Amino acid sequence: ERGASDEQTFDTVKYESEVWSATKRGIFILGYGACSEKALIAKLISKGFDREIAADAVEAIVAKGLLRPADDASREAEKMVRKLWGKRRIISALYEKGYSADSVRAALYSLEESGVDYEKNCKRLVREKYSDTELDVSAQAKLYAALSRYGYSSSEIKSAILWLQEK
Repeated sequence: ERGASDEQTFDTVKYESEVWSATKRGIFILGYGACSEKALIAKLISKGFDREIAADAVEAIVAKGLLRPADDASREAEKMVRKLWGKRRIISALYEKGYSADSVRAALYSLEESGVDYEKNCKRLVREKYSDTELDVSAQAKLYAALSRYGYSSSEIKSAILWLQEK
C-alpha cells in the first residue's frame, strides 16, 4: 500500500509538523525584536500553539542560533543603563522580561566589562533631574526614595546627595 503508516508514525509526523509551524512563527516573531525564551513561548501559546510544541519550537530556534538570550539580555541591559537605571532595577526588569538567571548574570557581567559606573550614573541622573532641588530633610528623603526606585544602592545615593549638597 502506498502512503500507509501506523498510528505512531502518523502521530510523530503530525507533532513534528506542528513544531515546525511553531518554529517558523517564532522566527517571524523574532523579526519584530528580541525577546527571552520564556516570552517567545508565551507569544507562541497566545498564537494558538500548545505549550509543549511552543517549548520545543523555541528549543529548535535556540539550537539554530537564532535566539541568543544572553546577548539579547545584554542589549536590553545596555538600553536600561542609557536610561540611567541602577543595577537593582536592571536585574528586576530583565527577570520581568522573562530572562533566565544565567542570561541576567551574563548581562551584568557584560555591563561590568564595558565599565558601567553606577555611582557616576546616579550623579548624572541627579544632575539632569534634580539639580535645582533645595535639599531640606524632606526633599532629601524624597530624592533618596526616587533614586532607590531607579535601582541605585544606598551608597550610590548617598554619594550623589553629598555631591549635590556640595554643588
